[in-house]
Amino acid sequence: MAIPKEIVIWANEEDKSFDKGKFFEELANKIFSSQRYKVDGNIQYTGREFDLQCTHLDRINERCLVECKAKQSLSTTEIRSFVFNTQFNKLDYGFFLYTSKYEKQVGGLIKELEDDPRYKNLYFWDAEKVIELLVVSTSIKNFQCEFQDLEITKLILVYSYFGTFYVVILSNSTVPSHFSVFDAIQLKQEENSSYIEKISGHIEELSTLQYLTTKENVIDREPDQLETVAEIQESDSWDDYKPASTQYFVGRKVQKEKLFNFLSDIRENITTKRVFYIDGKSGWGKSSLMSDLRGRCRNQHYKNKYYAIVIDSRSANSHNFLPLSYKKLIEKAAKEDFIPQELTLIKIPSSFDILGDISTERLCEWLDKNKKSLVIIFDQFEDVFKKEKIFKSFYKFLIDISDKRTNIILGFSWKSEVNIPIDHEAYHLWQQSKDHAYQITLDEFDTSESKAIIKQLENDIYEKLNVDFIRKIVDNSQGYPWLVKKLCIHIKRQYHNGIDIESLYDQDFQVESLFNKDVEELTSEEIKALRYIAKRGYDNQSLDITELDEVVESNIVQQLIHKRYVIKSGTKYNIYWDIFRDFLVLNEIPPIGETYLIRQPVNSVFEAFNTFFGNSNLTLNEFISLIPNSVAEGAALNLLRELRSVGLISYKNGYYYLKNDDMEVNEYSFKDYMYDKLSKHSFTQELKRIENRAIEIKDLQEIIKRKIRTNKFADKTLETYSQIFLSWLDFSGIEIPNISSKTLRRAKNALSYTPQMSPNDVENYLLNFEEYKYVEKKQKHQKLLYDLKSLGLTQDNRDKIDLTEVGQLAIKSDSINRRRILSECALRTEKIKFAYGVFCESPHLKSKNFKPYVEEVLEGINSQVYINTTSRKLYLWASYIYISLNNQSLLPL
Repeated sequence: MAIPKEIVIWANEEDKSFDKGKFFEELANKIFSSQRYKVDGNIQYTGREFDLQCTHLDRINERCLVECKAKQSLSTTEIRSFVFNTQFNKLDYGFFLYTSKYEKQVGGLIKELEDDPRYKNLYFWDAEKVIELLVVSTSIKNFQCEFQDLEITKLILVYSYFGTFYVVILSNSTVPSHFSVFDAIQLKQEENSSYIEKISGHIEELSTLQYLTTKENVIDREPDQLETVAEIQESDSWDDYKPASTQYFVGRKVQKEKLFNFLSDIRENITTKRVFYIDGKSGWGKSSLMSDLRGRCRNQHYKNKYYAIVIDSRSANSHNFLPLSYKKLIEKAAKEDFIPQELTLIKIPSSFDILGDISTERLCEWLDKNKKSLVIIFDQFEDVFKKEKIFKSFYKFLIDISDKRTNIILGFSWKSEVNIPIDHEAYHLWQQSKDHAYQITLDEFDTSESKAIIKQLENDIYEKLNVDFIRKIVDNSQGYPWLVKKLCIHIKRQYHNGIDIESLYDQDFQVESLFNKDVEELTSEEIKALRYIAKRGYDNQSLDITELDEVVESNIVQQLIHKRYVIKSGTKYNIYWDIFRDFLVLNEIPPIGETYLIRQPVNSVFEAFNTFFGNSNLTLNEFISLIPNSVAEGAALNLLRELRSVGLISYKNGYYYLKNDDMEVNEYSFKDYMYDKLSKHSFTQELKRIENRAIEIKDLQEIIKRKIRTNKFADKTLETYSQIFLSWLDFSGIEIPNISSKTLRRAKNALSYTPQMSPNDVENYLLNFEEYKYVEKKQKHQKLLYDLKSLGLTQDNRDKIDLTEVGQLAIKSDSINRRRILSECALRTEKIKFAYGVFCESPHLKSKNFKPYVEEVLEGINSQVYINTTSRKLYLWASYIYISLNNQSLLPL
């Protein structure tokens, strides 16, 4: 069987491209000199590329072009350029020399050229041919040597500044284990330890092999099986933290279609790419998508087209990891009758040349002929780049798969939070790896995907969650797949512990508290072991099975596996989620924040909160009777829902009650509570991330649109909710550096009630209720009805307007007390209260001079006419209240 061959050109210690090309020219000169050619010199050179022009000494006027390529991979463009240069310059012959083997695309083009009579003067020599011609020229000797119990898997000719050497890579199993060095000119085993050390340090694939002389017996090393290649595990149920199996996988329709379209394009030879990668943040379902791909490749539709395995990169121990993963793919595919058994006799030249043997060529030919694809995927791929011995080998594996362009497909996942420093050795390899790969990005869950997880919860506990509860889960998870699953698992556990659905709705859904509850369920010994395993994983030194009972008791590890806190990957132990691992190590979580939409103005909610002063619990009717401004049942429920949403009250068995019995019911405690609560809100956190510019109301609108996934809002509604949230921040004393006081005032003013009619008109219209207790809604009375409702004197009742209790009291009172009641109602509104304060300080102000004093509450009104009208109305209300409450008389307006 032919042995894979390669030539390494090593011009000097710096190994510069220019020098390497010049050095390759010297090697080529040995061949052409022996064939009676005289090298005339360079035509041009660019980087590693050297073009030589030669003239034959005997055949007059015979000229040839010699192009030498000492690089890792070739493109068909370089071959076409060589063909053009030879023909354009009207040279008699062209010789293209390469230091490795021509891969599929380049090899295919060369075959076409060789079969075309027009190009019969062109010759393409790979490493094997160059070595053969060097032997013929007597520049080196033909390599012939045997090693007892070892097979030569690869032969490398090293042409270096300190000598010419043969390097042989040897194996007694699947993966190469030894190497040896020979002087290529004398064919004697090299004895200079300095040379051997230099060569083993320069050629990456030798770095982990053991040096062997022909006189030594092979010492059996530890078997390959100690390098355990583990596939990712998959879930047995929806609430298992392991990657979701196809049965429990939900959503990601777009990404699944992209994946299988890509596989189909490869199978039909539509695309030239053979590598894909899935990127996304930690916990966004990369492993689950790969697990689903593996599962779907087993179904009736795909089982004769694709065979996939998904390797857990965290199980890697050594340089043998990649070749053994490749071997596992082939052996499993044969075991499940996807490929013939005889194709499993794979030889691997080295850990840096996994696909270089002819046995892999035969496999690729069979796959292409039968239109079948083998897919090998590496999950947790960023771990590979943390292991220096592996990532270079992986990069070579990726490049070889790309160059072969056959039906062996490589996939990997990448955690998008991981950034390789630009000065790191792996940085450029990673950037080039991405260039060769088809990218599939996982974004946040949409609402339907989150609801699909919730549906699995409902089916499990045989309970249907109401719309508000579903909204709370979806909004709080903010589209993070891991978080919606975590919340649903938490709800299931609490439900099975006897907590009813209503009580669960009122629970705190902060991630930190959920993780703390996980830890609280463990014993002190388990917590200690869990934190130790987390720290080892965080430091990229995962706990190995060989260390059990030395550093951690094996029975405790088994308990943690049983409780689903720890998973085993090959011989390694890791925490079930990277996010939970980081929490255990750093005692912090990603800045996620709570997410809920506040729909009610802060003053209304504060008044609702005050009804619990002196009341441990309230029914709905009791609450309605205590609210200062009488409200209908629907409005009352909205206020109570808001209090539950911010976590101040709970509901059970028809009663609303404070969640914290020790909390005082007053403005100070309300503000203090909301300061802490809103500081953790995702809207607040997003606003604080905006730097170097002023924050506008539209910024918050975009945040709400992005974070609240359960509803699609009209622009005007988004603006209103943005104004409401800003007014809550202002009330709670939370400062956002880049929000101006002007923006806050405009938000508050837009929300607060603006009187439409004069107080006398409102009072007179109120008297219409005296006889009928209600009036019908009429368009012409719209402004008066708006004022009465805003002041809490009336409420809607379908197509009629009813008096509230306060309204009824005003009707029954005499004119003096009626005016007092209207004044007290008006003073609960921000703009009128502000105007009244101004008026009290300057009661002799005239209406025409009033506007400059109340500009603060007029900010945000765009129409100058409406500004003047509103200023006039505020003046009238301020003077009306001043007279009514103080029994003062004023000069005519």
